This record gives sequence, structure tokens and C-alpha cells, in this order.
Amino acid sequence: MQQNERYLLCLGVCNTLLDTPHVKPDMVMAMALQGVKNSQDAWQADILAARELPSAIPLGEQHVLLPRPHLQQLIAYIKQHPNLDVAIISGATREYIDKYVGMVAPELLAMCQFIWSREDKLSYYKRGAGTTFKTLEHIAELKGYKAGRILMVEHGDVFPTASHLRVRPFYGEHYTVTELQNEHGLQEVIWRLSILTQVDDIIALRKNEEAEREQYFEKIKAWEIQHKLSMFDADYAEKLRACPIQKPVAIDEIKASAMEDFTTGKFLQFLEGDINHHPERLTAISSEQFRRIQDLVDGVDVGDINEKLPEDDQ
Repeated sequence: MQQNERYLLCLGVCNTLLDTPHVKPDMVMAMALQGVKNSQDAWQADILAARELPSAIPLGEQHVLLPRPHLQQLIAYIKQHPNLDVAIISGATREYIDKYVGMVAPELLAMCQFIWSREDKLSYYKRGAGTTFKTLEHIAELKGYKAGRILMVEHGDVFPTASHLRVRPFYGEHYTVTELQNEHGLQEVIWRLSILTQVDDIIALRKNEEAEREQYFEKIKAWEIQHKLSMFDADYAEKLRACPIQKPVAIDEIKASAMEDFTTGKFLQFLEGDINHHPERLTAISSEQFRRIQDLVDGVDVGDINEKLPEDDQ
């Protein structure tokens, strides 16, 4: 099979892209065993609260569908990327995937190069050390992608770990509106994709980064011996700060300031693209809207916009 030079992004579904919390007898029983009083009522209260979240899609009195924040932003990024394919690899049934992903992101299903569900688990599930994890090792053979250009977004374990873009589990019923607004897992995925899809072989990159980390710890150990420093010293942390050896940083390590700049830039790019492709969506404000805006700011003195603000107001 001829190798595909494009990158492949594999996506998990349950508790990665979306959640479908509902009243589960086994969970109610577990809560009761943990000493939670009125566990059935407590679980039901969580579901009812989740149904009131802005993005929630009620599926019945005891069931709700919650897409993870920024899912549409991730899909838009994949669509505009010149060298990125997408697939779904999930432990859910194909019926579940088609139904619930189809409700929140039907275009994602249409974009997928392939979808592996529970029915295909022999292709991607592996057991080891008492755990079950998803493996990407058969994709190169079955689908023709280079192993070093395959990535997977998943909250659980993935092999090889070098290909894993881990996100924290998304349990929608445990979120408040504010917490949902502060959930940026998929935005971080976009940030990391923007860097890693410029790397020729991601697995080789991770091996090099691991080797650099091992060398770093060896140098630290040698420096501690040279300066007769022990981790049991009361001032160990303070003395270690004087060490001139720089800690290696992964190429896609996320810094808050860079993430904020990246997110703003991507939004402006998306807005620009939408305006260019759909100019018919642009509409002029009406005279009534303009009047209401004037009424809202009437009497407000903005002063000199070039004047420097006092320190207390900055």
C-alpha cells in the first residue's frame, strides 16, 4: 500500500467530544455504597442541572446530550487545514456514534476517512497491565498513513503515547455554566495541532524530547553532587534554583499567554474566512438599531482616548 503523506487526526467520542449523561442504575448504586444519601435523587439533580446548560440537547426526562466546548472550532480548523485528515475511533457502538455525533456535528461524520466503533474493536483495542487502551499501530498497515503522522485526541490511554493528545475527561453533568466557559481542552488541541503538523515524524520527535529529558536529569544529578546538594536539605529548592541548567521544553508545551494570542488569532482568521466565503451574511445595522446604540451611550464621556489611564484604572 502506498503511504499517505498527509497527517491523520483520530478522535475519541464518549467523554472526549461529547457526553450523554443519564440516570444509570449502576452509578446510583455506586453512589449509595459511597454513602451518598438519596443517590437516585442526587444523580437525577445532576442531569436536570445539565439540561439547563446553554449547549445542552435534552433527550428525555433522564437523558441529555452535551457537546464539549469548542468542538465546532476544532472541526473548522480541520476543514481549513491543507494537510490533515480526520477519523473516529471510539468504544461506542456505530449506532451511538452516528446518532449523537450526527446531532451535534454531522459534518464531522462526512469528513471522516474511516470510523472504527465497538464492533471493530479488534482493530484498535489492546489489553495490558490490567488496563484497556486504544492502539494506533494497525492504521499504518490498514489505511496507509505514516505512523509518525498519526495523532489521537482521547481522554483515556493511547498507544503509542507519542501520538496521544490527551484531554481531561468531559463529564458534562458535573459542569456549571462558568466551568463550561473555562473548558479549553479542544482549543489546546488546535494549538498543538498547529505545531505538530509541521513536524515530519512526531514519534521520532518525542523520542528526541525524551532523550533530552533524560540528559537533563543526569546533568542535574551531576550538578547536585558537585555542589554537595541533597534533596533532604531544608533549603534544597532554593539552592536548586541557582542551577544554570535549562530544563528542556516540549515543542507543543502550552503557555497561557501564547494560547490566548493563538485563540484570538484563530478566531479572527475564522471570521475573515467566513466573511470572504459568505459575504451575503453581512448586513447593515438598521436605523432603529443605530438609534438604540446612541441611546445607550448618550451622555457617556469617553474623554481623550489617547490619554494615559491612571494606574488604578489599567
